[in-house]
Amino acid sequence: IVANDVLVFEGPNPYKHKQLPFIRWVDIKRTHRFYGKGESELLESIQDELDTMRRMMIDRNHLDIDKMFLVSDRMAFSDEDLMARPHGMIPVGDVNAAKPVEYGDIPKSVEIQLQHLSDDGIISTGINPRAQSLPQAGTATEAAMLKEATLKRLRLKVWVMKRESINRLARIRCANILQFYPQPKMELIVGDA
Repeated sequence: IVANDVLVFEGPNPYKHKQLPFIRWVDIKRTHRFYGKGESELLESIQDELDTMRRMMIDRNHLDIDKMFLVSDRMAFSDEDLMARPHGMIPVGDVNAAKPVEYGDIPKSVEIQLQHLSDDGIISTGINPRAQSLPQAGTATEAAMLKEATLKRLRLKVWVMKRESINRLARIRCANILQFYPQPKMELIVGDA
């Protein structure tokens, strides 16, 4: 037993139950692996995609506000000059082509893709914004179904936690209490009281 890099006890296991006093609980098990996965790890790749899409939309909006220009290709440009950026220039064959590049609106498919990524996160974790009482449109039946689905998921997590760790925790804790905290014994009665 070591505390703050100082050896406290060296020898056989001091506990009568002869088990290490640690409980391992894994939220989401991974086959043939010691460590499991947490809720946040389920969303990591989905959140990375969402972040990428949102950054691309912001970059596109910046380019739309600060437009690039089409200019004559007879002007000398380096590769850096031709990179997409606000107020950049693109050489073209027309001598009188000094005009801004117009971008269309962001396609509806991008919005649909963002919604699909959000739905993937809800499916992965089972956490729905409506289950958190956030305002959403829908009927009372849909709300009841979402509530029941969330409660079912929580009941499953509690059942797994109880089965995997709480029983073992209780057995080890009770054994340690019996070993290290014995019942006090009366040794002497003093006075009338």
